[in-house]
Amino acid sequence: MVDNLKSAVLKRTLGRAPVFNPKYLDFANHYGFDIAPCNVGRGNEKGRVENAVGYVKKNFLAGLNIADFAALTPAARLWTDTVANVRIHDETRKKPVELFENERSCLSALPVNRFDVATVSQIRASSQFRISVDGNRYSVPAEHAGAALTLKTYPERLCIYREDKLIARHERIYGRGEDIEDPDHPKALLAQRKKARDQKIFMRFLALTPKAALRRDHSIRRRIGQARFPVLKTLDQFNWSWPKKINRLQVKNLFRLQFVADKSNVIFLGGVGLGKSHLAAALGYQACLKGHSVLFATAVDVINTLAAAQAAGRLKQELKKYIRPSLLVLDELGFLPIDKAGADLLFQVISLRYEQGALVITSNRAFKDWVEIFNNDSTLTSAILDRLLHHAETVIIEGMSYRMKDKIES
Repeated sequence: MVDNLKSAVLKRTLGRAPVFNPKYLDFANHYGFDIAPCNVGRGNEKGRVENAVGYVKKNFLAGLNIADFAALTPAARLWTDTVANVRIHDETRKKPVELFENERSCLSALPVNRFDVATVSQIRASSQFRISVDGNRYSVPAEHAGAALTLKTYPERLCIYREDKLIARHERIYGRGEDIEDPDHPKALLAQRKKARDQKIFMRFLALTPKAALRRDHSIRRRIGQARFPVLKTLDQFNWSWPKKINRLQVKNLFRLQFVADKSNVIFLGGVGLGKSHLAAALGYQACLKGHSVLFATAVDVINTLAAAQAAGRLKQELKKYIRPSLLVLDELGFLPIDKAGADLLFQVISLRYEQGALVITSNRAFKDWVEIFNNDSTLTSAILDRLLHHAETVIIEGMSYRMKDKIES
């Protein structure tokens, strides 16, 4: 029997069944007991159970001097065995230990596993492979940086999971401003840096050989072929005089490719025929020249490919094709309508690449109109824009279609 406190009863209305706290209801179901809440304003229906609290305070805790909490349990056990359970109870006039023996056969055994009291929340690791909890930062293995994770918070510990696999465990700290790192968590990152450093040294060594230029050219050709550009485009080929409005300095700065290193996004917005696809393809080509893996695809092609893979039970494998490259160029987003299934598939690509790889998108629709692209699903559209724009640079291009140039001039 319980009072109508919020930890047990969320809502109590006369004449209606009580609304129980879901966590407490799970607790009751786990241990196999029924919840019997008192009527509103009738706390006396619980009987004298609260008197036991006063009894413990006055007879056990009063004057107790214990150095630490580790000694509290054995002290309490000794007190119950020698005092509380063997006294003559004022109400029943019997010893509690004797009453317990009479009731033992009516009791059920406790479950093998304890009830999980953890608070579960969805979090995302930072690029520094940290999560934030109560003003403190805790590490996860470096390979999970930027990943969506599940956190189970206990009073004394934190458990961090990725897809049901426990990847980190920490003692919970109740101060603030602390940075807690497991020494094993940075090891993969350090190994990766060493590998990259060794590779750089190896490439410098190859540069000393007569075949260095041939090897470099072969690597570039291979990356360009894997990128699947419809047509090779360069920045030098772009006609800057045609668009009515374009930030030339901003665009040229993008060709330094810092956004690829930062795993951030570039979004070209403008009407048809203004060179969005040209600049996106040129960025991809430049990335290939600088040693980055690239994949170019239209939004519709990505959706169709993933839909076919999903129907064949190969979605997880096919998604990797769009997650693996350092740069993914997603062309013509919004040119054709996308149904609910297609929008969900595209969201998976964008979500999985968030803070994991750079993305270039071209679209003929302003951000405020993107809800129309994604089947008028405002929730999904907000989630997509949230991930895209968190680390993004937007290039606005205005003017008439270049493809209409000759007709306009004639």
